[in-house]
Amino acid sequence: MKSIVDKKDIGLLKRCLMYLFPYKLRVITTFFCIVFCLILQIIEPLILGKVIALLFSKEFEKLSVMLMYLFVTELFVTILSFFQSYLFSSLSENIIYDLKRDMFQKIIELPVKAFDQMKVGEFISRLQGDTATVAGILTNQLINTAIDILRVVIISIVVFQISIPLSLVIVLSFPVTFLIFTFSGKKIRKRSEELAKLNDSYFSNLQQSITGIREIKSLGIKKIKINQFLDLAILLKEKNININIISTVARSLSQFTSFLSQLSVMAIAGFLIYKGQLNIEYFIAFTSYSSQLTGSLMNITQISSNIQKALTSLERIFNLLDEFGYKREKFGDIEKQYIEGEIKFCNISFGYGDDLRVVDDLSFSIAKNNTTAIVGSSGGGKTTIFNLLLHFYEADTGAILIDGTDIKHFNEETLRRHISVVHQTPYLFNATFAENMLIANQEATEEDMITICKKIKIHDYIMSLPHGYKTVIEENGSNLSGGQKQRIAIARAMLKKSKIILFDEATSSLDNETQQMVKELISSISHDHTVVVIAHRLSSIIDSDEILVIDAGKLVGQGSHRNLLNNNFTYKKLYESELECRALIS
Repeated sequence: MKSIVDKKDIGLLKRCLMYLFPYKLRVITTFFCIVFCLILQIIEPLILGKVIALLFSKEFEKLSVMLMYLFVTELFVTILSFFQSYLFSSLSENIIYDLKRDMFQKIIELPVKAFDQMKVGEFISRLQGDTATVAGILTNQLINTAIDILRVVIISIVVFQISIPLSLVIVLSFPVTFLIFTFSGKKIRKRSEELAKLNDSYFSNLQQSITGIREIKSLGIKKIKINQFLDLAILLKEKNININIISTVARSLSQFTSFLSQLSVMAIAGFLIYKGQLNIEYFIAFTSYSSQLTGSLMNITQISSNIQKALTSLERIFNLLDEFGYKREKFGDIEKQYIEGEIKFCNISFGYGDDLRVVDDLSFSIAKNNTTAIVGSSGGGKTTIFNLLLHFYEADTGAILIDGTDIKHFNEETLRRHISVVHQTPYLFNATFAENMLIANQEATEEDMITICKKIKIHDYIMSLPHGYKTVIEENGSNLSGGQKQRIAIARAMLKKSKIILFDEATSSLDNETQQMVKELISSISHDHTVVVIAHRLSSIIDSDEILVIDAGKLVGQGSHRNLLNNNFTYKKLYESELECRALIS
């Protein structure tokens, strides 16, 4: 027969317990608080039994003293229960914070490949739902179970002193409830794993529907998205109901078993009282003890069921903390405050999968302080070149050098500081204009920002807004035009003061005026920056110092616009194709 938890599960639980260690003092305080409360709860039934006995014997003077004892005992129980609740809540929230901190740091550290292959909803589901489940197990379940075990031991000693036959009835009900919750726990574990996957899909669908609301409305697919959401919501509802039914059946069977044991206790106790082998005072105390004992035994038996639920969350959390098996991004330890900006690709080959070679034995040089354009048909490997240069992906073979040093030997801070990127669709944060730009360089001043914004002709627009640079940009810049977003992204890149600036199709969706502004800007900054441009519109890069022509991951041409137009078939074909498209549009 398979055990409740296997070796792997025990490992997960041990790792989970590590999150309690920083709060040892608080855990110990909570434990002693509960122990004192337990002692008082054990004393209370004896006092209550005495009160009822004195009431029947009409010894009112002694009765008033006992009532005072009972009041003081209950008062302390109430105070201790309050502190217990507070400490549990504090522990739980601190553990949730620690788990979220570690998980978010791991999410940020994951390689770009992980985000290409996983849904955003999966990260949100683990970060939100699973952390609360684990914190609940650590605080409420494990600590309370330890107390319940202590309660069972102490109360068992007391009740066996009162009556062995009655105690045996209570104890014999334990194996039955244990089997009930063990059986149901295994079923709940399986259903919980299915529920976790459903939650991932649910959060992903929700996130996509909210962030893509403009596309949904413009495509007229509101009903489709509503139906998709409702289908997932129904599946979640049914899966939760199914889990609740299993839990409820197990709890009901356990309660019925408890009721039968209590009924047996009443019957046997009545017989013992009739025979004079048990007095009423101890019977009342025993009834209270048996209720506490039965409750604690039920809690202990339920721990296996609850742990099975938590193990699913633990596995998902630690899979994330272990980076899902992805190879961690590797960086070196070379730090450079200044670089010249010369780039070399040396026999670079790379593929996103075993059968998909995107870049094949690619070699070229990019001189410092000039503008180099990379052109080619869609899917030819242009963006992959940027991803490799940014070290988002690691080349399968070859080396990428900056100033003669392999980029994998730079530390991450150096590589990120010296390279800036302006994407075709730049991401803007839901923050103010100033915060969006200054976030790239904490040392940059507002004067630096304003100077650059004037240069790229976005300052007047920002100042026309009610709060100027303190105006909040809506999520992902939804309240800005493509050109405005592009200018903010360019300002951010320039404020970063990187030596190498990459423009990834940065002008493809811009109007002619903004495109011309970007061309002029690129021309002005290339005197002291290495500028690399991936271009869709060849008209935007004809003035580049050097043009690299990429086809199917290979370099098939290199030179100036005029030289390539006269001597390179691939480039000539791309250029003529663009002229035809422009002619058709006009």
